[in-house]
Amino acid sequence: MGATLCPTNVDGIAEARAAGRRAGRELQLKIVTFQSKPEDRDDGRVFVIVAVNQEPPLEDKERMEEHSLLLLDEAFKNFRAP
Repeated sequence: MGATLCPTNVDGIAEARAAGRRAGRELQLKIVTFQSKPEDRDDGRVFVIVAVNQEPPLEDKERMEEHSLLLLDEAFKNFRAP
């Protein structure tokens, strides 16, 4: 997940990062957060990233792989030859 925020919105930046960490604790996932420097972006905003930093349990991984195949199949069904 990512969000761009005004660099003067210090509370919003902190809350975005904290919300990601809270969600991770509730889901029992390891979470990392990162924020860019405004001077590193053309628009001068801060980009906040919240990412999962672990492999999902095997059962969840298998379910996600199956779901992703179904989504890809649905997305590309219109590109198949008649």
